[in-house]
Amino acid sequence: MRIKASDTQHLASEWRRVVGWLVPAIEMGGTHRPADVLDLVISGHAQLWANEDAAGVTQLVPTPLANICRYWLGGGEMSALKALDEPIEAWAREQGCTRIEIQGRRGWERALRGYECRGVVLTREL
Repeated sequence: MRIKASDTQHLASEWRRVVGWLVPAIEMGGTHRPADVLDLVISGHAQLWANEDAAGVTQLVPTPLANICRYWLGGGEMSALKALDEPIEAWAREQGCTRIEIQGRRGWERALRGYECRGVVLTREL
């Protein structure tokens, strides 16, 4: 279920409960700290999703040709993460999204059905 930013008390308690699952994905990206992600959720620039055993973070990315729901961060038990996919997809459609993207390690390609690899993100630190 999506944790609404407007429910600040619930968001704070859920964040404390799930942030440990998200830290490996946050650190892997190397662009944000956990507090930065929480700030994005509070400001409405990202959405926190959680169930009993997993959590994920999405962002809406409007582009000229598609409105994208980017599944940016995830952590917890794999089956519980997969269970977040359906509510995220339904919500994304309600927001006018025509595509869901997953940003993460290559293992997600094997773990999730219905997604295709359209490229790889390559990075080099400067």
